[in-house]
Amino acid sequence: MNELFPFIGGLLAGIVMRGLPSRKGRLVWLIVQGSVIGGVATFASGEYRFGWYFVLVDIALSIGAGLGASVCAAIWNVPLCFSRGRNCSRKILSALASAD
Repeated sequence: MNELFPFIGGLLAGIVMRGLPSRKGRLVWLIVQGSVIGGVATFASGEYRFGWYFVLVDIALSIGAGLGASVCAAIWNVPLCFSRGRNCSRKILSALASAD
């Protein structure tokens, strides 16, 4: 239950990240938000009393969830054209390339 907050926070940060215009801004957003969410989660759950390395675990969890959400959002926004028998591999690969 303690890891639910950084996971959901990372998902939301990753979804918001897709709306930012620049790639560099997206990366900065994810790192800053992942650090803030991970720090708040560690402090709120009281894990800091056992060791400060829990901050690193929560930060990694929130950044990983954010990256996963960003990639899923990029794939979700790709128009589906497989039903008409067209080859959409270029569209899918270009959407994944823009996820960076």
